[in-house]
Amino acid sequence: MEAEVSDIERTPSEIWEARRKTAEKVLVYLGKKVFLWIKKLEAGLWVAAAIAVIYYTNFVKVMFTHKGVNKYLESYIRLFRDLFLMTFGINTIIGIYVGFILPWRGIEDYEQYLGKRITYVATVCGVVGFFSLIIAVWKCWSFWIIPMVFIIFMGYLMSAHFFPNNSVGTFLSGITFLAICFSSYFIEHEGYLHYGHDEDADD
Repeated sequence: MEAEVSDIERTPSEIWEARRKTAEKVLVYLGKKVFLWIKKLEAGLWVAAAIAVIYYTNFVKVMFTHKGVNKYLESYIRLFRDLFLMTFGINTIIGIYVGFILPWRGIEDYEQYLGKRITYVATVCGVVGFFSLIIAVWKCWSFWIIPMVFIIFMGYLMSAHFFPNNSVGTFLSGITFLAICFSSYFIEHEGYLHYGHDEDADD
C-alpha cells in the first residue's frame, strides 16, 4: 500500500522523469540488439563473399598448379610462393600454440606468458606473407589478387562471430582454416577469373 500511495503522490514531473528513464533503458537495450544484429549481418556478408571468392576462383588449386607460378623450377615467383608458405606455416604454428595448447594448459593471457615478441613475430610473418603471396600469384589474377586476399582474410576473421567464445569456438575456427586450405578438393571446376596458362607464360 505504501508503494501505491507513493506512486499516487508523485508529481507529474516525477512520473514523466520515471517514464523517460524507462524509455531510455528500452531504447538502449534495443539499440544494443540492433547493433549486434548489424554486426552479425556484416560478418555474414564477409563470410559469404569469402566463400564466393574461394569457390569462383578455386584459389588454392590455381596457386599450386598455374604455369605462371610453376613455370620454372628456379623461378623467383616460386621463391615468393615458398616464402608465403613458410610465413603461413609459422603463423599456423603460433595460432595452434596460442589457441589450443596454452588454453589447454590453463594459460589465457598468452602475451603475459610469452611476451609481446610473439605478437611481433606473427605480425611480421603476416605482412611478409601477404606481399609474397601478391607477388607469387600476380600472373594468375593480376590486380584482382589484392581484393581477393583481403576478402578471404576478412571472411575468415568474421567467421568468429558465429562461434562460441571458448575452446569449442577455437576448434571450429581451426576447422574453418583447414576447410580453406583443402577447399580445392570440394570444387569441381578449375577456377575462373585467372589468366590462362598461355596468356601469361611469357609475361
